[in-house]
Amino acid sequence: MRNRAWWLRGKHFVIVVTCVLVAGCGGGKKGAGDVTSLLRLGQEQMQDGRYREAVASFKKAASLDPDAAEPYRHLALIYQECLDDPMTALRYYRKYQDVEKDGVKKEEVRGWMVQLEREVGEVGEKGRSGVSPGVGIDPGTTGAGGSKGPDSRGRSDPTGSVPEEESRAYKDLQARLESALREIGQLKAQRVPESGLVEKLAEAEQRIEKLGGEKESLAKSLREARADALRNQQAALQADQRKDELRGVYEAQMADLKRRLNVAEARLRDMQAGGKEVQAAQSGAAEKIARLEKMQKTYAATLSSLQKVNDELRKENAALRSRLGDRGGRVRYYTVRTGETLKKIAGYRSVYGDSRKWVFIYHANRDKVGDPNKLAPGLVLVIPPG
Repeated sequence: MRNRAWWLRGKHFVIVVTCVLVAGCGGGKKGAGDVTSLLRLGQEQMQDGRYREAVASFKKAASLDPDAAEPYRHLALIYQECLDDPMTALRYYRKYQDVEKDGVKKEEVRGWMVQLEREVGEVGEKGRSGVSPGVGIDPGTTGAGGSKGPDSRGRSDPTGSVPEEESRAYKDLQARLESALREIGQLKAQRVPESGLVEKLAEAEQRIEKLGGEKESLAKSLREARADALRNQQAALQADQRKDELRGVYEAQMADLKRRLNVAEARLRDMQAGGKEVQAAQSGAAEKIARLEKMQKTYAATLSSLQKVNDELRKENAALRSRLGDRGGRVRYYTVRTGETLKKIAGYRSVYGDSRKWVFIYHANRDKVGDPNKLAPGLVLVIPPG
C-alpha cells in the first residue's frame, strides 16, 4: 500500500509539472476579419504567451479557408513548441501536407514530421519502460543548455534564444529533479524499513514541491524570454525590410543621377562640336542659297511656260464658245452641288437628259475642271447647247 501511495504521488507530480508547462493560457476575444488578420492576431497572442488564444485564432483561420496551409503550420508549431503535444502537432502537420501546393515547403515539413515521429516513438518507449514521459523534459528546451537553438530538424528556434543565466538555472533545476527521482527509485530498490521510507519519501516530496515551484517560476520566465526574443526578431525583420526599401530608393536615385550625368556629358560634347558644325552649316547655307537661286530661275521659266499654255487654253475656249454661238445654240450656266459629277449633271432633264453628253460640258469648262468625277460645290459650269 505504501508503495502504491508513493507511485500515485509521483504521478500527481507529473501532472502538476505538465500543468505548469501550459500555464498562462486562457480565453480571449475572438479574432475578426479574414484569414490574414487572424494569422496576425494569433502571432501576437503567441508573443504574449497566450497560447490557447493563439490556437483558437489559428483554428478559426483554418475554418474560414480550409485550403490555406499556413493556419495548420502555425497550429503544428504551437502544439509542438509551446504546448508540448507532439501527437496533435503531427496531426496538423499532416493536414498542412494535404493542402500545401509548394513542393519545397512540403519536403521541408516532411523532414520535421519524420523527426517528430521518431521523438514520439522514443517517448512512448520510455513510458512503457516505467519512466514518466513528462518528468525531466522541459517543454521549451531541446538541449541541455536551456536554449532551444537549432532543433533536431536543423532549423533555428522560431522564438529566439533565452538569456544564458536562465538557461543555466533551468539546467541545474532539471538535474536536481532527476537526482530526486533517482533517489526515490533507489529507496524503492533498497526496500528500507517503512518508517525510514516514509521519512525519505516525505523529504523527497518536499524537495520535489520546492523544485516544482522553482520550475514553474522559471518556466514562466522562459516563456517571457521567448516572447521578448520573438518580438526582437520581428523588430529586426522589420528593420531589414525598411533597410531594403531604403536601399531600393537609393539605387533608384543613383540611377537617375547617372542618367542625368550622361545627358550633361552628351550636351557638353555637342557644345564642343558646335563650332565645327557652325562652320559646316555656313558652307552648307551658301550652297543651299546657290541651289535656291537656280531653282528660282527654273520655276520662273516653268511659270512662263504655264502662262503661255493658259493663254492658249483661254483662246481655245473662247473660240469654242464662238463656234457654239454660231451654231445658234443657247449657252446656259449651272452651279455644282455637293456630290455631283459631270455625268450626273448631263443626265438631268433640265440639262441634256443624257449622261453620255458630259463630254460637251467638260470641253466647255476644261479650264476649271480637272477631274470630271470630283467637282467642287459652288463651281459655275458653262452648259453648251447639246
